[in-house]
Amino acid sequence: MSAPPSEPTPRALTGPRIELICPGCRRVHEHPADERGGEATCPECGHRFHAPETEPLIYVPWEDRGRIGWWLALYETVRTSLLAPQTFFRRMPISGGWVSPVLYVAIVGGAALAVGNLISAALLGTGRTGNLAPEVLSAVRRMHLMTAALAPVAAALTVLALAALIHLAVLLLKGAQPRLQSTARVCCYAASAQLLMVLPLIGLPLAALWTVVLVVIGLREVQELSTGKA
Repeated sequence: MSAPPSEPTPRALTGPRIELICPGCRRVHEHPADERGGEATCPECGHRFHAPETEPLIYVPWEDRGRIGWWLALYETVRTSLLAPQTFFRRMPISGGWVSPVLYVAIVGGAALAVGNLISAALLGTGRTGNLAPEVLSAVRRMHLMTAALAPVAAALTVLALAALIHLAVLLLKGAQPRLQSTARVCCYAASAQLLMVLPLIGLPLAALWTVVLVVIGLREVQELSTGKA
């Protein structure tokens, strides 16, 4: 007597897989590749949504640097976050770890902070600082050089501290329990605006203004706040 046929393996557990972000709970889950272009169901919240055929629902170039290379990933992340922030933050995952966003702000924010301090150190003794005593100039120059050397760590710690404060405000405004990592990711990738600090004269105010704009857009997309609350 022949053995009964075995149960077929569910299609959802075999074959190519794709990562999609649920518009309902904004969690990242694996789905069968054949759901692309059709209807997908979130395994966590049960929300049904349309999975696009070509453009991924979730993608941050910096977090794909292992495949496309560090320089291209850095350039594309800076470009899209500065010039198309609504699309960038809409596609940004709210989870995925701390390493990539913190490393990004250490590189981008650290570079901007280092360049700014090196320029300030080089310009000491000119203009309004020309009348300062030599020992004062020397002390200020050492301070700028030390800040430049520690710029990556300083930038990362500053942004994370700012993210904690913003997250506290989000908790008070939203009332629910959003993830701290989500707010931190927004603040880390909003650090792209810090590169504007290298522009002469208008760099600092422009960087500050555009950082606020990016954070507001990011919180609106990720934490589902209104523009006024964000």
